[in-house]
Amino acid sequence: MRERSTMFISSHCHTAEPAKRQTRVLLNARIAPEINVDMVTAEHSDASKREGTLASRIMRVQVHTEVQGTMTPSPRKTSPSLQQDRRDNGLDSRIAPGDVLYVPGTGGGGVFEVGTAGGLLGHVMVAIARPRRIPEFSEDGIWFKPVWPSGGVTEIWMVRVIESTRNKTGLHEANLLVYLKRRTRKIILIGEVIDGHIDGSGQPMELWESPGRLRALLSAGLLAEVVQEMKDQCTSWSWTTAARAVLRSASSFNKLIGDDLLLQEIRECWAAEPICTSVVIGFWQRCLCKLAKGDTRSTDDMALDPAELILKWMPLKADRSLPGTLLETMRNCGWKRWTAIPASR
Repeated sequence: MRERSTMFISSHCHTAEPAKRQTRVLLNARIAPEINVDMVTAEHSDASKREGTLASRIMRVQVHTEVQGTMTPSPRKTSPSLQQDRRDNGLDSRIAPGDVLYVPGTGGGGVFEVGTAGGLLGHVMVAIARPRRIPEFSEDGIWFKPVWPSGGVTEIWMVRVIESTRNKTGLHEANLLVYLKRRTRKIILIGEVIDGHIDGSGQPMELWESPGRLRALLSAGLLAEVVQEMKDQCTSWSWTTAARAVLRSASSFNKLIGDDLLLQEIRECWAAEPICTSVVIGFWQRCLCKLAKGDTRSTDDMALDPAELILKWMPLKADRSLPGTLLETMRNCGWKRWTAIPASR
């Protein structure tokens, strides 16, 4: 869960409760000084001229409820080297479906912030679509002007993710606004778009890029199938699972029991009430199981039993992994960590 202050940007907020709205903006500014809120007063004085235009824009920022409509195939499906060779400075050429986004923990709220972005242990999410670029002076850019970052930022991106958070039931789908800081090119989370307002954050993020072999095989159809399966089966964030992750090992597989029983043990962990890491682990383990049964089974490293694929790419139990354990395991399995996105040369 991301516990953030709320900044309303719907047209109604330009005419109703201006004092209350400004207090929210100031609170958000203290949390995220990178977010530019100087335009709020000017927008309030202009409200009568632009109210009709802004009202017509409300539906454009509503979160889509259908995963299928937001998914695009990975360009690596036809050419694994295509994405690597693209000369592009933006996140849309870097983040692909299946990649993991991590918001490091700050520890400011202690145990009470477990399960939140920036909380005690951090928060992980899975991207399920390529980022959508929003230029500063585009129609959408003007709409998001109240939360536009300062420092000469000319574009931001909207990223669709799935996650498990403390304040949402079941598997939560979210549209995140992110940008790259101009000099450091670090990834910064502006906030989540929810029903015409922004839940502000301003926290740095890390991108964990999935191995090229997995990216090449993660088609839009497979992605949609796995996400729907998780939506049907996923329950809500659990303190019990969080405690289990602290007290028990996430990689304690009994490899002597045989692949069938090992796979059964892995699947049983999917059924437990989740924490944020459960979504990442369960997503990729489901994908690997389906890949092992599909047309790719006869090719190189995919010609393995599902349990063997899981031990190769995501060897963790979904019901007991802390974010730090997950990230270290991903690093060992070939995932690439980005704290900043290098500019093309």
